[in-house]
Amino acid sequence: MNIVKDRFPLHKNKVEELYHGNPVFRTLCNDYIYCLEYLEKLRNEFAEKMNAVGEYEQVKQDLEGDLNEYFRD
Repeated sequence: MNIVKDRFPLHKNKVEELYHGNPVFRTLCNDYIYCLEYLEKLRNEFAEKMNAVGEYEQVKQDLEGDLNEYFRD
């Protein structure tokens, strides 16, 4: 719930009140928190994969350079 209060700092008291008194609002908060956590996980996975892509791009370029050596007369 602190995540929601941090995101909506002008409504901290209302968030607290609604979270404890309104099951639909509580579900929305929980869904929001889950969404943020999953987004962070995806961002981390994407960053890792982009690093791997960059590494393989470099290897590809190196191999292409090596192959081109065979085509020089």
